Amino acid sequence: NLPNISDFAIANELGREHLAPLDLRPYANMGFVDPVMGDGKGGWSDEGPFNDLHGVEVGVHAFHGVPIELIDPATNRGAAVVSLKSAKFPQGSDGFTIPLGRKPRGVFVMHTVQNYPKPGVMYQLVFHYANGQNSVVPMSYPNEVGSSWSPPNVIDEEAHHTKAVYLPVSADQRTMLPATRQWVEQTNSPIIYRFPRITYVENPNPDAGEVASLEIRSANPLGGAVDPSTPASVFADFAAPLETPPPASAMLRRRSSAFCATQLGRWP
Repeated sequence: NLPNISDFAIANELGREHLAPLDLRPYANMGFVDPVMGDGKGGWSDEGPFNDLHGVEVGVHAFHGVPIELIDPATNRGAAVVSLKSAKFPQGSDGFTIPLGRKPRGVFVMHTVQNYPKPGVMYQLVFHYANGQNSVVPMSYPNEVGSSWSPPNVIDEEAHHTKAVYLPVSADQRTMLPATRQWVEQTNSPIIYRFPRITYVENPNPDAGEVASLEIRSANPLGGAVDPSTPASVFADFAAPLETPPPASAMLRRRSSAFCATQLGRWP
């Protein structure tokens, strides 16, 4: 049995009108589905249909109080996630920078790693402030980032401001843990669950003022002591809690553009 997981208190406190979605479509490099293992094309982590996300439901979701849209790859060059570079996934992305131009209270990010890598930094989230200062937040496994195979450990996750998402995917052609396979066989279930996480990262230097941009850096090209053996995937969108809501005109522009390919997040 999977435990019940409460919403993020800050998401409920602020309300959706204070959660501004950020567009990751231009940076996405992999789809959810990978028909051929190890061909260097992906999608997902290039491990074939046994360990991709085929059967996932695209579109707008509300995960733990945070509005998230899973990109439909058919509307975005076949790409739905940002799969970062690793030792076993050299074709992954080195990272990307997304303009912000506002002062967020923090950032929600939905992410995961594949299989069970060695503990350590998977990627870095960098706040670039308009005054020239930078703050680097390491995103580490198994603290802020978890394996998509790992069921939630609520107590440990709460300590790192992160919550597992119960994401249903097809059980067909799937590698499973023994307990999962037993459950599927007993229930004849057409789905199983993967467990990406949503992590809340507080603005590390609010006194620095406006954040000009947010950057994701893969840990692999940094030359650090910890070299992730499997790729981290940043998927769906960020949601940036604002200290003040966007102007009404900005809200209208976001809503109207939510239906075009250039806008990832939206308010349902």
